[in-house]
Amino acid sequence: RALAAAAMTALFMQHIHGLVDFNLQIPANALVMMALVGLSLCRAKEVGVVHAVPLPRLSRGALSFALILIVLVCFTSFWQNFWGTQHLLKGEAFADEIEWELAEEELTKAWATDPQDFRIAMALGDLFRVQATWAIEKDWRAELSVKARSWYEIARQLNPISAEIVHRQAELETWAGDRSTAEALYLEAISMDPHNAFINTQYGIWLRSEERTQDALDIFRQVLEWAPDDEASLANVKAIEAELGISQPTPSSTEAEET
Repeated sequence: RALAAAAMTALFMQHIHGLVDFNLQIPANALVMMALVGLSLCRAKEVGVVHAVPLPRLSRGALSFALILIVLVCFTSFWQNFWGTQHLLKGEAFADEIEWELAEEELTKAWATDPQDFRIAMALGDLFRVQATWAIEKDWRAELSVKARSWYEIARQLNPISAEIVHRQAELETWAGDRSTAEALYLEAISMDPHNAFINTQYGIWLRSEERTQDALDIFRQVLEWAPDDEASLANVKAIEAELGISQPTPSSTEAEET
């Protein structure tokens, strides 16, 4: 009874998790759920909680077909995820080597293999965004920017709670010169993940580029309150204080003095 109760509890918690996340889209989680269902039913039968009822041959055949179909679906999902990830890794490696055509080819294969993986859409957005920053011709830059926006939107549809995707959209709009949209996206990303030191620091750097020095200084100091070892924020605080001719101890220096 204890084993059956534990399995049922695990299933219940997995379904609760599914209310706020996409956990069953991960093949491993789906397989674990199937194993828990089988385990709970098996133990429940052994201890007499449920009783086996003979099924007609037609019903047994339909049940067997359904089980085989479920296994095939899970296997197909696992296969798509595996090969999609392989193409994604190859595409990112080519992008790091500035092999744009090969990177796009591999990422396109990854998307064709697993069109539900937001990481692939985000990687394609990154690929076109970086190419746009390197493009010389104005029309080509505009076309690449449109492609990047499109892929970032697809990534957000697949994973609407990712602050990193919104942050990358902000970087794209910053480069494109749409300052108001860029700031709105930075603030949206921060609202989604308020204690993300990297995104907050990038927003502070953006504020410095807009000559909003005091606002940037406030952001960097706020980051240092929960991430006192953040090197980028420390460097920016020191640079701004030197520019403004002020000297206030950062959280890390205060802790060092107390020690």
